[in-house]
Amino acid sequence: MPMRNKKLVVVLAACLIAAATGRRGFWFGYYQVQGRLSPVTFVHGDEPPTAEQFNLMADVREVGIQRDRSKSAMVRVALQERHRSVQIVALLAAGRLGDAEALPRIDAIARERFGEHISDLADIIRARIKTEQTVGRATQSGTLARKLDHFLSTARLSRARMEEGARAYRDHGRTKGHFPTYNVYALRQTSEFVEESGRAGVPAAAERLGIDFSLDRSAELRVRLAPMPKSQRIKWLIESIARKQVMTGEDYYEVRALADEGEEAVEPIVTKLHSVRNNRQGYSYPGIKSLFRALVPIGDPRAIPAVSIYLDDPDEWLRHYSMQALDALERGIRSSYAIDY
Repeated sequence: MPMRNKKLVVVLAACLIAAATGRRGFWFGYYQVQGRLSPVTFVHGDEPPTAEQFNLMADVREVGIQRDRSKSAMVRVALQERHRSVQIVALLAAGRLGDAEALPRIDAIARERFGEHISDLADIIRARIKTEQTVGRATQSGTLARKLDHFLSTARLSRARMEEGARAYRDHGRTKGHFPTYNVYALRQTSEFVEESGRAGVPAAAERLGIDFSLDRSAELRVRLAPMPKSQRIKWLIESIARKQVMTGEDYYEVRALADEGEEAVEPIVTKLHSVRNNRQGYSYPGIKSLFRALVPIGDPRAIPAVSIYLDDPDEWLRHYSMQALDALERGIRSSYAIDY
């Protein structure tokens, strides 16, 4: 079939599926025809990731979050993917692992100019890996300071320049939907140093560095959560998300952070969903459906009954989003709505 005719068939089929299932919007039907989940956030201009790519991204992100160096080979495989969203997740994971064996591929990504933001991120991750190799984990206050100094030197940045660039992005670039800049990527990596120090028990880790993390929402959230025990982080994130009346793009950093807590977050989220179903006062669909979206990347089937109770909810949009989340959970597609790059 000629390509033009094939695309026409897909478009018509998408409209029919959306109409037949009673769901709003052409894009729901389009992604169903393509065998992909909808809707998701992915790098602008790219096709949505396939189910296999979504699952690879979820697995690779988990490897990086857990610092599981035994699975470094999986991250290197993901770096070979041509989909930019997969590359972003793999770059972040390689940095968290400090995987020196990934450097040749990262250097190639930086040279390919697959997108200026990808090249900038690759350059920052290269500096992060070299820092991890030289300094290691920042489990003491002195190590934290040395790690920051080594990272900034390798990234050819000063603290003032990093903050200045992050401020400019906050005031101008972010509001226009631009990708994060080199300096913003650096600030977010720095916030991860604070995170590992805070979780190792270093008191007032962020204050010791004297950096203004409030310039970037992702970095600020990571620093805020760093000193909290895991159970407290989960509780705080669930309540903050559930209470939201409107979800902005930056609010999804909280959703991503909750999903990163993994299987231990499932039972508390499920409990909250049951509670809110019976007592809606102070809650509305943006917050509740965002709890669904935190469950999907975790991919735990224990969440299915709690999401299912919203299939007959009075709110039409909650019925829609619960059906969408169930589709992913039942098919084992660990899709993520947002990537914190």
